[in-house]
Amino acid sequence: SEGVPLAAFAARFDAAVSAYQPVLLAGLVVVSGVMFEILFRRHRALTHIVFALHWAAFFFTVEAVRQVLPISLTWHETSGMAATAIEAVYLTIAMRVVYGASWYSAVLKTAVVIVAFSALLMFWLTSAIALALRLL
Repeated sequence: SEGVPLAAFAARFDAAVSAYQPVLLAGLVVVSGVMFEILFRRHRALTHIVFALHWAAFFFTVEAVRQVLPISLTWHETSGMAATAIEAVYLTIAMRVVYGASWYSAVLKTAVVIVAFSALLMFWLTSAIALALRLL
């Protein structure tokens, strides 16, 4: 609402996002594990959870590195595309190694995982924005 200083809003928003982030991260790993279970049914559940933890760690490491590099609008767009490509190549190879998938299957399933993972992250971002708007 009117009259809320930007610094006060930013502090509330950061606190809300920080409180919500561990739930998101745990949720992403669980949802990813379920997604890998659906994509690779012949493997044990523990394999999917460990693989989901591994994938999430790699994904967030790449994104963290991208975020600490100098940012301009052009760099941000280019680095986003490069990061997605790196993540997709890595995930494809990891699926071949861990699950024994064919190249065709691994590429197809990588596309499914990247789209689903991106949708989950967009859901989190949208919910964080909605929460921030409620704090106004």
